[in-house]
Amino acid sequence: MKKVSLIAALAALICGFSVYLYLNSVEERIARAEQEHAPEMTEIVVAARLIPPYTEITADMLRLEQYPADYVSAQAIRSVEEVVGLRSEGAISEGQQLFPAMFSSGDGAGAALSFRVPEGMRAMTVPVTVSSGVGGYVVRGDLVDLLVWMQDIRSDSQNHHRETEPKSDTASTVLVSGAMVLACGDVTVRENSGVLYANVTLALTPEECLKVFAALEEQEKNGGAIYLTLRHRGEGSETDGGIHTSAELLLN
Repeated sequence: MKKVSLIAALAALICGFSVYLYLNSVEERIARAEQEHAPEMTEIVVAARLIPPYTEITADMLRLEQYPADYVSAQAIRSVEEVVGLRSEGAISEGQQLFPAMFSSGDGAGAALSFRVPEGMRAMTVPVTVSSGVGGYVVRGDLVDLLVWMQDIRSDSQNHHRETEPKSDTASTVLVSGAMVLACGDVTVRENSGVLYANVTLALTPEECLKVFAALEEQEKNGGAIYLTLRHRGEGSETDGGIHTSAELLLN
């Protein structure tokens, strides 16, 4: 009886070991099959949290993540260092793949205008025509002077009490010297000889903004005009100004 029990126990042990070997081989085959059909993975940089527009990127805003290679664009950023220090051009969602077009250095052509305004300066837009805008040859980064001509307010204020006096002469002056062009807007026509635009945005000091604003208001009320003159790229910003009547300028 003991012999039969021993044989049965041995048979059960052999059977259990056979089942173990079979299940183990099945698991190995499944693992190999999964490995053979598993997608190739690649590491890319994604947003670790929501990044608002025009935000300077820091390392804590980013994380590396494994993505199936078939779902990753060739333009996807793969290095955190490639992004840190740049600015987001728009809002970026958490977990979103990152691409170079989403960022700028803050002073490039695609950057928000506020990043291109020098510290302490203001951006102000001045309307121009083909003639007053240097024929469309002004581009971003140029330095320009603003010349203004209008009614000679000095003579008019001196003679306003004498109704018999003829209308005062017009006067001209350099309103602003060496203003940097931030942008040329509202392009209407493109030609080989230049770009015709309706306005130019300049970097001005707050005081210069007030002077230009006053000139524009005076121009609207009593006539006159503001003209741009284009400077050589290496020239400084100083100009010997002064107010001159039209008669003085024509007779000199």
